[in-house]
Amino acid sequence: MPDRVPLRGTWEEHRAVLEARQPFHDFQYPHANAAGAVQYVSVSGEPVFDAGGRFTGYRGVGQNVSERIEAQEALRMNEEQLRVVTDQAPVLVANRDRKKRYRYVNRPYARTFGLQPADIIGRPAQEVLGEQAYAQARPYMDAALAGQSVECDLTLPAAPGGTRAVHVS
Repeated sequence: MPDRVPLRGTWEEHRAVLEARQPFHDFQYPHANAAGAVQYVSVSGEPVFDAGGRFTGYRGVGQNVSERIEAQEALRMNEEQLRVVTDQAPVLVANRDRKKRYRYVNRPYARTFGLQPADIIGRPAQEVLGEQAYAQARPYMDAALAGQSVECDLTLPAAPGGTRAVHVS
């Protein structure tokens, strides 16, 4: 079981939805089964009240989402481990999608540009590299996106106001 359980909202927020007599969708929470093992449940539905206005239960559906929650947590932990390792490596690591937008960069890569990784993620390579370096790198990016193995030497802009020669593989 994961150490951290992602909940969509809190019990207090869920109670406020119930008290407002509103339907709810995908409220996730941990639940101990009959054997005492923790499972993760996602429920959707609407609250039911008696004639006196007292909450009597839910009408809706619930499903065990333990496998999905555990898989998401394992993925999160693997991503965190990858980030820790690549941030400590003395190399520049970057990953771009097919639109040449950054999906991942390690800290050394971001520091080259005087930025933090979060400042780069989601931005297009052309914007981060600048026109000159992008024009130099673009044919190699296109080749890599076409599935070709690429090795080249490039000159990247580097903060503050300099350049950095890199071997790209």
